[in-house]
Amino acid sequence: MPKHTLTGNIKRHREFPSDILGNRRDVLVYLPPGYRRFSRQRYPVLYLHDGQNIFDAATSFAGVEWGVDETAERLIRKRLLDPLIIVAIANMGEDRIHEFTSTGNIGRNARLNLRAWAAPLSVVS
Repeated sequence: MPKHTLTGNIKRHREFPSDILGNRRDVLVYLPPGYRRFSRQRYPVLYLHDGQNIFDAATSFAGVEWGVDETAERLIRKRLLDPLIIVAIANMGEDRIHEFTSTGNIGRNARLNLRAWAAPLSVVS
């Protein structure tokens, strides 16, 4: 099993509920350097699906993460990217095709996906 490769300030929210989809899944939230919870500063938010692949080789498919945390840290440090919050929403494994595909009977949850996560996750940090 690959080792954990999390970089930066990443908070894990286990079993985060979706009332719209009627399920729970892990959500990881990357907080940029200098982030303060009770600050008045606002940050843009990037929502990414397949969240188990985004930051950590230990949880990713085939042990290969996407390196989003390392890339964000590097670009923010070089001032090539404004600090942002990155929300990584895990998929539901075998039900993944229903979450991302909106054709015929296959995509029963695809149309609900964005609505299911954007508002509830906006209060998590």
